[in-house]
Amino acid sequence: MRSGNKRSSEFSSEIKRQLLTAEIKNECCANSFLTGVRVFSRQRKNQFSDAVSEYCAKLQKRRHKGYFDDGKPKGILVSADADVLCPVSSGRVCPHCVPNFVRAVFLVCGRASKTEKELHLEFVLPNTESGEFLFSAMRDAGIAMKKTTRRGEQLLYCKRAETVEDMLSYIGAVSVSFELMNDAIVKEIRRSANRQKNCDTKNVIKAVDAAARQSEAIKAIIAHGELNELSASLRETALLRLENPIEPLEVLAELHGDGISKSGVYHRLNKIVSYAVKKGYIN
Repeated sequence: MRSGNKRSSEFSSEIKRQLLTAEIKNECCANSFLTGVRVFSRQRKNQFSDAVSEYCAKLQKRRHKGYFDDGKPKGILVSADADVLCPVSSGRVCPHCVPNFVRAVFLVCGRASKTEKELHLEFVLPNTESGEFLFSAMRDAGIAMKKTTRRGEQLLYCKRAETVEDMLSYIGAVSVSFELMNDAIVKEIRRSANRQKNCDTKNVIKAVDAAARQSEAIKAIIAHGELNELSASLRETALLRLENPIEPLEVLAELHGDGISKSGVYHRLNKIVSYAVKKGYIN
């Protein structure tokens, strides 16, 4: 358990360190980020609480470029209803506002874990209203999150590798997302190699078993003095198989020297085995 928790903590930390290096240029996006921090911050502090506070302080001190020129509200705003904070859209949100908002939310109440078998990313929400806003924002961005409750807390989460990768790219943790994609590619290559290896092994075993049965049939026919009952072409193939008991069909076809194909050798050997079975020499 401790090892798993450590891995989870390191993975989340890697993501959050990258998110804190992003630069926000527009006033609306800065407001959206600050709204995410304000609405979703939890009372419990974590190792990134001070870093997030410093990041927010720098945003508030800077003079940001305005995305809109009409002086109307910009980005995502905070609404308070019965002392419950909830984000609301100003109706004038630029394409970068929501990603910055979600980036802030992950910094203050998100976490992720990675094991050999599973990826997991989740948001622990302060209230249902804010959770619905975040859920809708993710749905509109084409990122399918799921809802659940754990120990009385509302959560949004995703476990599919592709969804986690999309989420990380969306909020700006691009290099972490690329690392996950590369890991997935390497795993698929290994799985493909193992499948091919297993397939090759099965084919070899199958070919060896077939060659052994063919030799058994030919020896039985010879033992009963009926080799000459076979046609000249079948006798030739039978003798070549006895002389080369483990060679593949391709090699037998070359040894014939009369232009016969691998398929032709296969059919001849099948006829020989069928003859022995019909005579009751083998099962």
